[in-house]
This record gives sequence, C-alpha cells and structure tokens, in this order.
Amino acid sequence: MKEQDRASNAARERPAGDSQETIEQELLQKAHDNVAKHRQGHAQIYLRTPAGEPLAGVEIQVTQKSQDFLFGNLIFDLLYPESPYRPELFKQRFLELFNLAIFPFYWTTYERTPGMPGWHSLMPVLEWCRLNGVTPKGHPLVWPYVAGVPEWLYDMPQGSVEPLIQARVMSIVKGFEPYIHVWDVTNEAVNHVSWAEATQPAFRARYHDTSLWRGIPVAGAFKREIPIPEAADWVEQSFRWAYAANPQATLIVNDYNQIVDKGVRQRFYDLVKELHTRGTPVSGLGLQVHPLDHWLWPQEVWDTLDLYAELGCPIHITELHQPAWDHAIEGGWREGMWTQEAQAEYLEQLYRQFYGHPAVASINYWGFSDRHIWVSGGGLIDEEYRPKPVFDALKKLIKGEWMTPPLTASTDAEGKVSFRGFFGQYEVVIRQPGQRYTTCQVHLAENQDNVWRFTIRMG
Repeated sequence: MKEQDRASNAARERPAGDSQETIEQELLQKAHDNVAKHRQGHAQIYLRTPAGEPLAGVEIQVTQKSQDFLFGNLIFDLLYPESPYRPELFKQRFLELFNLAIFPFYWTTYERTPGMPGWHSLMPVLEWCRLNGVTPKGHPLVWPYVAGVPEWLYDMPQGSVEPLIQARVMSIVKGFEPYIHVWDVTNEAVNHVSWAEATQPAFRARYHDTSLWRGIPVAGAFKREIPIPEAADWVEQSFRWAYAANPQATLIVNDYNQIVDKGVRQRFYDLVKELHTRGTPVSGLGLQVHPLDHWLWPQEVWDTLDLYAELGCPIHITELHQPAWDHAIEGGWREGMWTQEAQAEYLEQLYRQFYGHPAVASINYWGFSDRHIWVSGGGLIDEEYRPKPVFDALKKLIKGEWMTPPLTASTDAEGKVSFRGFFGQYEVVIRQPGQRYTTCQVHLAENQDNVWRFTIRMG
C-alpha cells in the first residue's frame, strides 16, 4: 500500500550546521563500522594427529557457502501464473541474491472456496527452497483487509468467524511446520480497522467496491486509529494461536509507515509494549518500507531502528520497495526523478543502513521482476529477467562486500588457522599428502566460540 501520511514531513528541516552529505556519510560510516562488530566473528581451526599432536604447516582452504542474515524477496512469480515464465532463469536470478523467500497466504486467494485451501500449489516451490538453502516465510496469517477477509466469510453463521480464523492460523502454522518457521502473523494493526470490524456487513459493502488488486484504494477508506488496547486484543489472540501451533516459530507483528509518520511510529511502539505487558509471544517486529517516491531521511531511518531496538525483539524489514519510474523524488532529502540509477543508489543506501544496524535480522524487497510486480517499475530485474542497475548494486553488497573472501592458509606451530568472517556456513578443505583432501562443514555463528578441532591422519 502506498504511504499516505506525508504532510508532517513537508516542513521538516535538517539539523542546523549539518549538511546532507555530512549526515549521510556519518550514518553510513556508523553502519559500516557496525557490520564488522555485529555481522562477523572470530574463528579458529585446530588440526591434531590421532595421538593429539598439533599438525603444523598443513594447508587449509576456507570458503563461505551461505549467510545467516536473511536477504529476501517474493517468490510469487513461481506460484501465481498457471505456467510460470522461464522458471529456471527466475530461480537462478533469485539465488544470485536471496536466501529468504516470501510465500503468499492471503486468505482471499489461499482459500477461495471454504475448506479447500491451496496448499498443494506451494509444495514444489517449498521443496526447491529446501534443496537450495532458502528460508521460506509465510505472509500474512491475519489481516483485516480485503485480501485477508474472503467474501464467503461474511456469509458464515453468526459466532463462527472467530473459530474459523483460529482454525486457519493454527492449521496453517502446524501444517507447514516442517517447511515454514517464519510468519507475519498480523498485518497493519495500527493502520487499519480491527478484525471484529472487518468482518461486519458494513465493512464488506465499503471494501469490496474498490479495485484493490489493480490499484491503490482511496486514502483513508479502510483506516481507523483504533485504541491500542483494542488493536492488541485481536493481535494477541492471533499470536497465541500461532504460538500454540509452533512454539519454535519466529512470529512477527507487521505494519507500515513507521519511518515517515511519527504518529504511526509511536502507535506501533505502544502496541508492542502493550503486547509485551500481556506476555504475548511476539518474536519479531516487521517494518514495511515502501513510502513510494519518498527518499527516506537517513537520520529518521536510524532513529526508528534505535527506538524499536529498545523493545528487545529483532527487527525485520519486510516490504522494502521503490519503483524506477517517471515520478519526482519526494520527501525533501533528495531532488530529481526516480531513474533506475536513483533507485539503485537509494536502495543501496537503505540496505547499508539496515544491515549495519545490529537490531535488524532480515531485509526483504517487495517484488523481484517487472513481469509480476506490485507497482510498475519496482523490480530488481526486468520483464525478461535481465538485471537492472539496482540488482547489480545489491549483488555487490550481498554476495561481495558482505561475504567472507575465500581463504587459503597453513596451520601454525599450534596446528591452528585463525580468521574473521561473516556469520554463516563454511566449507573447510584440508590438504593431505598424495593429493588427498578432507572436507568439513562448519557454522560460524553469532554468540558462539567458533572453535573447531579436527583429527587428521597425514600418513
């Protein structure tokens, strides 16, 4: 959804004495420094003989194979068309950048006919994710919006709606437990009406007259600033159902407009505080980031992340999006038009800030190709799946700057090789006499000792 509440930003001024370039450089430098502090760790490899003696002078090759940090995008191109366009090329491009895939669970489309959900269409792509080390994420479970309230629900007997939504949440989370462990449980609670209101006949009449799937609904038509305790009631229920179905899952409360609108920022903060007071099992905070055409102020981005870091839950950037189209840049921080080059520069800046903030656990871009895209021109690859400048810029970060370079070293007198690398899975190849090699898989993990000892027969 396009962010609507921009008026409060129009009159903002940069801090006195600080130029735009100075602010950007200082924050990007802070983010860069944080990467070394929070995204990397020290590791040590020891080689010993079967008798326990250190093996000195043995060559070891260390190669990072995957990343723990989650970089994601929608996988919808492989699901929605009856015959996906060039699916193998799409998969190839996807794996060039991403290890997180978003699967659609919009109630309106997932269960068009009551009792006949479309789980079967997801299974081949879920299996592909499993085989390729891609983490699946489900979005969303509960959403008081046209995409989250199927038409047939309004025709159900009075008193049956809550049991139906409970059954939906619990059956999906439990049923997909072998495959999906990350969920956007609730969507847009502080910006929309409550679940109880969304399922009333009056809501049905005003909602289903819009052309949601082909455009943006009229601003304010489906928004109401409901009191935080009222919003917390249905959010809390939803989380308790999801948690009961899979206590090990990452359960995210997702919303939008927190960065550009200070009122929404505070309301979301207050909602999470209220949920924490109630003991609600929230394990992630979802920040949608698609105020279309608005170049976000770097200081506001950082201040928002700092504020939500106080709540003690990992932050997930859930719906980052900015098209390259013939629109003027808004927001007062930059000027010009949204060219492909501007899109690439802007998104690189945001990725650097998000990745450089220690509270952020994932970054998800909302739409991969221009063939199937939420807003025209927003993809990272074009309709033929050719990389755009933004794809190349992000690839240099994700698969270049933020991956540990391959290392070849020999063990010292203690039989040790030390290195510092990004958190993730690594392959260790130990060279032995006679062109023999021993290959091991290790995980350089956050908050772990990351010391690995191997016994090697060199004879």
